[in-house]
Amino acid sequence: MSTIDFPSDLFASVSTKQIRERAFVAPDYLVKGIVPRHGFGIIYGPSGSFKSSFVLDLGHRIAAGWQWAERRGSKAPVAYVCAEGSGGIELRIRAFLDNHPNYPVDAQFTVIKTAPDL
Repeated sequence: MSTIDFPSDLFASVSTKQIRERAFVAPDYLVKGIVPRHGFGIIYGPSGSFKSSFVLDLGHRIAAGWQWAERRGSKAPVAYVCAEGSGGIELRIRAFLDNHPNYPVDAQFTVIKTAPDL
């Protein structure tokens, strides 16, 4: 039977003593208190609960460097993955752009229209 060698830092652990001795570093956010700069997030909810509209608005504002819901924002590239299909996504994006004519043309917002097979 073969074994898999994982990198030593893949499952790195940290003790309570080490945490206590470290200086506190506040998390860095793309949207203050909502979207961390590093990490992973997911939006979920029942069908028809406006998840895609919510995320498209949030993602476009991050790509533009605009604030969201009166929270400070930082500019960053955004990749939107249509995990449940891409039907109507371009219409939703067009609606956002029509309602925000000052949206920067250099904003880095990309749509991946193929659902990933995880």
